[in-house]
Amino acid sequence: MTDSPLKLLLMGSGEFTDAVLQIDIMLRDEAGVHSVAVIPTAAGQESDARKWITMAEHHYARLGIDVTGIPAFTRKEADDPSWCDVLQHVDLIYLSGGDPNYLHDTLDGSLLWHETVSRMRTGVILAGSSAGAMVLGGSIARNLRSLRDSTAQPEWTPAFGLVPHAIFPHFDRWRLFPHRLQNFSSTGQELWMGIDEDTGAFVSQGVAHVLGKGSIELHSGETQAIHEAGSSFPLPVHDMR
Repeated sequence: MTDSPLKLLLMGSGEFTDAVLQIDIMLRDEAGVHSVAVIPTAAGQESDARKWITMAEHHYARLGIDVTGIPAFTRKEADDPSWCDVLQHVDLIYLSGGDPNYLHDTLDGSLLWHETVSRMRTGVILAGSSAGAMVLGGSIARNLRSLRDSTAQPEWTPAFGLVPHAIFPHFDRWRLFPHRLQNFSSTGQELWMGIDEDTGAFVSQGVAHVLGKGSIELHSGETQAIHEAGSSFPLPVHDMR
């Protein structure tokens, strides 16, 4: 993989709600987003998985942004060639929340993921919230609950690697449990990023701009930094080859 001027939006939570309205207004007015494809694959094991498409339709209608739902909940559906045409007509592709391992396993190597990466190379923004953000990082804990258990050892597996950090959403919740943070820091994952709820990083030209109400915490070995809303920091995005 090589550094590339690809654009990402990494969200800690809050997709398609009033909590992130100002972020979506920015995407419309400053990044030229007028059409969105919503991919709720991460919720594919849930009975109400299509709710993410409905939420997006209601949310973006107020902003005059068109929404196309891509209900690819299985690998077979993710290999449907009709999605390739759909993605030709959007400015933003959005991976919503759910189970990050299911999302990665379903999309990895699929026609839908291949076309998503191809569209990114033309300037289309790829957004991920919660589980959708986690799969865009360097690795995912296969058993997420192990991060809360001091007696368990998490199994780290590769994610899509668009950014090198393991990504942890809802990070302001982690701060409420210092013992969990201590355990988290000793899991063997030295390069990671914690993103607060209703907070995001819009990454363009190798720079992440922190948006929303919270902060983003970066860890690299013994080095750590907290970036508040309104600040920015270097974060190269890597192409998928």
